[in-house]
Amino acid sequence: MAPVPRELRWPLWDLDADNVDVEEGAASILGRVLEHGRLSDVQLVLELYGLERVHEFFRGGDHPVLSERTRSFWHAFFGADEKWPTRPDFRKHSGAPWVG
Repeated sequence: MAPVPRELRWPLWDLDADNVDVEEGAASILGRVLEHGRLSDVQLVLELYGLERVHEFFRGGDHPVLSERTRSFWHAFFGADEKWPTRPDFRKHSGAPWVG
C-alpha cells in the first residue's frame, strides 16, 4: 500500500488518510485535489499519476465533487474532442484558483 503524501492529506479531511492507498483511492484524491487543491497540489498529483491517468479519470466518468467549471477547464487543458460523461450538475462554481 502506497500512502497518500502528507501534502495531499488536507483535501481528504473526511477520510482516514492513513488508510487510503494512492492507487485504490485515486478517484477520491484526484477529484478533491483537482476541484479544491492549490497549484502545488495539482502539480503533485500530476507527478504522482501523470497526465494520461488524469485524462483517464475524466474520461472514465464524473466525480461528485467536480464542478462544471473545473471539468471545462480540464477538458480545454487536454484539448479533448470527446464529450466526457457527466452527472447532473449540483455545483455551480469552483473554489479552485485556476478556474476563478
